[in-house]
Amino acid sequence: ARRRALVITMILAVPLLVGVAGWRSVVEARRAVAREVEQTLMVNAEAQATDLAIETRRAERLVAAFAGSGPLVGAAVAGQDGDISGQLAVFGLANEAVGVAAELADGSVLEWGAEPPEDPRSPQRFRSVGDRTAARLTVAAPIRPAGGEPIGWVAIVLDVSGLSPQLVLPSEEYHGRTSLIGRDGAILMSSLRPASGQVETEALLELLGSGEAGVVTYDSVQLGTRRIAAVVPVQGTDVTIAVGADADLASAPVVGLGRRLVALLGATVLAVFVLLGAAFATVRGGRHQLERAQRAATHLAHVDELTGLANRRAFDDALSAVRG
Repeated sequence: ARRRALVITMILAVPLLVGVAGWRSVVEARRAVAREVEQTLMVNAEAQATDLAIETRRAERLVAAFAGSGPLVGAAVAGQDGDISGQLAVFGLANEAVGVAAELADGSVLEWGAEPPEDPRSPQRFRSVGDRTAARLTVAAPIRPAGGEPIGWVAIVLDVSGLSPQLVLPSEEYHGRTSLIGRDGAILMSSLRPASGQVETEALLELLGSGEAGVVTYDSVQLGTRRIAAVVPVQGTDVTIAVGADADLASAPVVGLGRRLVALLGATVLAVFVLLGAAFATVRGGRHQLERAQRAATHLAHVDELTGLANRRAFDDALSAVRG
């Protein structure tokens, strides 16, 4: 019985040990996939943040150059509104602006485009449009004669998706989504549909408020899934780029492998039990047959085949038993 128990234990230990080693490999593979997804998201977020930062600085230089240009300054000094309006239109068309405005020293405001800035004096700022499928960047600069005081302001409004088209393109991999988010958690633009107006996850809000780049994993109440997000601030602005992906979807292949491994292990253990049962049944049947054969042989050895009476060997065995 002990030997049988030892054999069963050894047979069962092999698939169990293999299963444990396989499961540990699956866990490590899942962690490796998570790290790979995080790196991919971070590279994507860094590229988009860098692209938007470059485009924002370029817009600031363009507006500053236009505000300090001789024709615009001269027209502003002379109060030539018609010339200023014409220059605003040319400047807006050349830079694919959605609106341009100029405020002169006398308080008059000249506008061009479908969405001119509400306040030409407003500093650089981003704002959302509609259902957050688009966003606008407003950049302003003073109209200043050489060596003199400002005599007005000019501001341009640009479509952010035109500056960085990747912001509105969802990634097909892992349900990836890109969002333009303020440091306070306000969502200005997102490829996620529908996009909420405010980040509510504490871990994500903390990372946004820190002004640093990083990766956070969190449970999305809106989507009902676990998400991984890489957050990168856009240098020179008060906004950040967040690129997120479905964490469960990213690890689904590894999880599926783990489930298949568990199923295979269960089938292996079941097969071992079936084989053991069949082996023990065969051994037990063979032992019974051997015992019957031994009893038959003993009977033949002690009984005369012709008369059916006990023979001399039976007499000798009985006598030996009596003598003890």
